[in-house]
Amino acid sequence: IFANSKALTVEKLISQKKDMHITSFRYLLAETARDLVDIAKAKGAQDRLNSDPSRTKDQQEWLNMGGRLEWLLPGMSDGTRVTFTVTGLQAHIELQCKAVLMRHMNIAPERYTDDEAFRHTVAEMLETKAAAVATLHAYIEDPEAQIEAVMRNPIRGHFKAYLSFLERTLPVDGEVRAAAAVQLCRTMGVMRSSAEEVDGDGITPLMRAAA
Repeated sequence: IFANSKALTVEKLISQKKDMHITSFRYLLAETARDLVDIAKAKGAQDRLNSDPSRTKDQQEWLNMGGRLEWLLPGMSDGTRVTFTVTGLQAHIELQCKAVLMRHMNIAPERYTDDEAFRHTVAEMLETKAAAVATLHAYIEDPEAQIEAVMRNPIRGHFKAYLSFLERTLPVDGEVRAAAAVQLCRTMGVMRSSAEEVDGDGITPLMRAAA
């Protein structure tokens, strides 16, 4: 009986780490969904969409380019043309985030006891939110971005594109450049509030990233 109880306790401890990670991931995705709504409102996503010539697209052409009907919300397609919406974009971003969560849910509990594997899952979880937020920022802020392309490409690609956009559009000098540089560092995840912030070891995020 004692041996069986001990075995059950070990199994519970092994699964506990995975359960905590999945719970944290779900909370992060709920937070991400709220952030997407707030960003869309604050940054004028609807106005940006209204000025986008690709906001309506021939359905077959879009499918041939890599789009998929399951990525669209009900009402976005009439069978001939696709009409993209802000809520549809938000849902598409969230869908990709949930796909990462599902993949983590399918990982065996034992893998979460491996420090390297666990660090990878935590990093991927945080990168998923960063990519989700960056995708929406990229579409709103980059005048060359097209909604039809955003709706058929992975958010990780848009994250890289947004970093490139921020680098290309850095002002020449002055306080505006400094503010833009801070925004770039925050998006990259190497700064949260200021360049002077330090972790428990007294190291700044920029120093940690450069190590």
